[in-house]
Amino acid sequence: MEYQLRLDHIISFADAIFAFSITFMAISLNIPNLAQNLTQAQVIDKLLESIPEFEIYVISFVIIGVYWIAYHQIFNQIVDSHWIMT
Repeated sequence: MEYQLRLDHIISFADAIFAFSITFMAISLNIPNLAQNLTQAQVIDKLLESIPEFEIYVISFVIIGVYWIAYHQIFNQIVDSHWIMT
């Protein structure tokens, strides 16, 4: 039995992995618990405490984005590529 693994399937699978990692990072962000009896200044303070976590998310997002772009640039160099597994 001959099985042909197409390049576009490999690229789509890798895109899904990149998308999963970005989504997982987004859902793992910790949103501060803002009780209803806080003053505006207290809410701002709680949000400012979260800035380092959001900075880490942005940096991670950019790094994953750079790898994703580099990955596509590498695969754009492959012309008429077909893997055949027997």
